[in-house]
Amino acid sequence: MSHYLYLILFVLMGALLSAQTVTQLVLVNAATDLDIAPLTDGSTIDLAATGTSLNVRAEVSGTVGSIRFSLDGQTNFQTENVAPYAQAGDSGGDYN
Repeated sequence: MSHYLYLILFVLMGALLSAQTVTQLVLVNAATDLDIAPLTDGSTIDLAATGTSLNVRAEVSGTVGSIRFSLDGQTNFQTENVAPYAQAGDSGGDYN
């Protein structure tokens, strides 16, 4: 089993106005709630180094009403209505 997770497709969509935008995606350790690293197109994640309790947070500029995460063809994998906008959700900043 490979210890690498290839970020092949991670489409991020949101109801954004011109002044509102997603500025970056950040890989988060969900067990410690600490940021691991920003994600970019083609990022490779070494699960042996990061562990498997992971989440992805969308950083935004402006006031955003909702962020909708799409993953592996699921167009509405997760919708977040309040910050932090996390792909696997959170409870008051405690990442799932």
